[in-house]
Amino acid sequence: MASISKVMTLHLAFEAVHDGRLTMETPVPVSEHAYHMGGSQIWLEPGERFTLDEMIKAICVSSANDAAVAVAELVGGSEPAFVEQMNARAAALGMEQTTFRNACGLDAEGHLSTARDVAVMSRTILNTCPEVLHYTCLLYTSDAADEEDSVDLGGPRIIKKTKKQKKRRQKDITKPSQYTNETTRHN
Repeated sequence: MASISKVMTLHLAFEAVHDGRLTMETPVPVSEHAYHMGGSQIWLEPGERFTLDEMIKAICVSSANDAAVAVAELVGGSEPAFVEQMNARAAALGMEQTTFRNACGLDAEGHLSTARDVAVMSRTILNTCPEVLHYTCLLYTSDAADEEDSVDLGGPRIIKKTKKQKKRRQKDITKPSQYTNETTRHN
């Protein structure tokens, strides 16, 4: 549920930007509560401030629980209030089998979702917040890929797979591999 929760956290943060309540340059303060998040984190310190843009990068690249909670507190006023917003948005999207218990997806009783609900949320964020691709895709500014291997969003092409990646993958598929009893791969 960690990544799923973070997608909803990102979605609500982008909506706050679209609504004009925040900008990507809005400073995000780090609270004691955010500081004490476990799991994947970027070791934010209480009292530090980073821009929303920087926090979104930390969430997308490092799956940072501390950054997700700091953003949630900024958008919702507190993490519990933000979680209410997450659940309200999930219900509005028709995510009938999803219940969020926190903004970062750490294990919690009743924190759950389904593949269908994840698909609904993923479709929604991609359709309404395409800027998320800026943080989650490989971007190339040259014509390094064929039309079939990229998506044109009016700016840099978003590369799905480069020819080099395809060749490497084909080589990996056809290359014989040996495994030991310890499941260590040797090529």
